[in-house]
Amino acid sequence: MLQKKTVSVDTASATAATDQFTYKLEDPGNMLFNVVVKRAGQVVTLYSYEHEENNQVAADLVMSLISEIDLASTSNYNSEKSDADKARTEYDKLTAVQKSLVTNYSTLTDMEDIVDALETAIADAVALALNVYKYTEASWRVLVGALNMPETTIADAIEKADALNSAIANLVEL
Repeated sequence: MLQKKTVSVDTASATAATDQFTYKLEDPGNMLFNVVVKRAGQVVTLYSYEHEENNQVAADLVMSLISEIDLASTSNYNSEKSDADKARTEYDKLTAVQKSLVTNYSTLTDMEDIVDALETAIADAVALALNVYKYTEASWRVLVGALNMPETTIADAIEKADALNSAIANLVEL
């Protein structure tokens, strides 16, 4: 059973309509889990859990962050990347037991794979840019076109990574 400790009576009546809530795993080793409320520009702790049985609560926090990642092809790439970064930061704070309770971890790793593929393809293409005069103009234009593709949605990011990898593989040396 979780031990709920109200830090301040004033904050006990916090509501979602008027307050901004955040959940922080402050110290995973000591199992300190805080629910923080921002009210009128001031940050106060609403309650803290300090108990060894809060493993599921900590896992639930991370699962809720991961559930915000939308892998639909029309989702905004930068927004989903940001959500994945936040989820990864909190996931890495969990203990091994807490990590084992996270049931939607594959969503996080799937998004990270998309980000890694795009960032690697862009880095590879940029590295080749130093050798612009080493390749035929036609094959170089294909690479430049791929670099200029948008990465607005997840589908765009995947398409851009694929186009970059294809353009790199098909560069023709002079």
